[in-house]
Amino acid sequence: MKKVVLVLAIMLLVSLAFGVEIGFVAANLSAVTQATIAQNLEAISKTNGWTIYVSNSAGSWETMNNLVENYVSKKVDLIVVAMGQASSLTSSLTAAKEAGIPVIGIDSEYSDLLTADILTNNWEMGAKIATYLVDRLNHKGNIIVFKFDQFYGTRFRGKALDVVLTEEPNIKVLEVHHLPPAGFVEDAQRTMESYLLKYGDKIDAVWCAWDDPAYAVSLAIKAAGYTQEDMFVVGIDGNERNIKMIAANNTAVVATILQPFGDSAIKAAELIQKIVVEGNSPEEVIGAVRVIYMDAPLITSANAQDYLK
Repeated sequence: MKKVVLVLAIMLLVSLAFGVEIGFVAANLSAVTQATIAQNLEAISKTNGWTIYVSNSAGSWETMNNLVENYVSKKVDLIVVAMGQASSLTSSLTAAKEAGIPVIGIDSEYSDLLTADILTNNWEMGAKIATYLVDRLNHKGNIIVFKFDQFYGTRFRGKALDVVLTEEPNIKVLEVHHLPPAGFVEDAQRTMESYLLKYGDKIDAVWCAWDDPAYAVSLAIKAAGYTQEDMFVVGIDGNERNIKMIAANNTAVVATILQPFGDSAIKAAELIQKIVVEGNSPEEVIGAVRVIYMDAPLITSANAQDYLK
């Protein structure tokens, strides 16, 4: 009898799993990190027999709001928001909550409208990469800063840098450039080219809010004939392209903070399984605090090989 019950339970879970529909929306799929999350979650969904719809907001909070609302109208079982900004999505998240649709954020700002937010601590990452930068400069020199304030996470990282620099009187910020929400790679490269023409080898280091502009800046530095001995670049995210550059130790990119985007997708899938497929309440699965923090190590040439696939 027990075997029959067990078999029926397994059959029920399988049938439920194959009926799962997930709505996924990213802030901007042109960012390597967000594309990685989407690809990983698509692969996991395929393995589990779930249906996943992938949407791209292309840098617009209004578009993201509309896409989430579309998923609510579609009556999906669960919505995943990657690199969203919950404070800019109040209407759609409220609609999802009223419809009883769980919303899992991945690095999408705390909100009691989210079922959970899986993230790394942006204050910690910003402070960690800023500290590495000033230590590598031996606490003196001239830097360029590439910020992005439209997203809460990169804004926090920039503010952490600002705080660290208040204790560094011998480090001068030559320029602060605010990147656009779309076309940021091309913008970063063009802007760095103009700074190189203006300041040349007076630039000692470049701080970037994340790895894509760090990569673009390094291209401009290389094209101008400079090496990491002349000036270096740091970023945050730990995408594979930048880690390879750090491991090779032959470009201006020398450090990043690894955000475990693959693990974040796995964690999101675990929540989908437990909440949607198995029918557990979010409180049982997540607990009182809706934030799930992931570890984010510093990557330099000393350990980059350990993190290559």
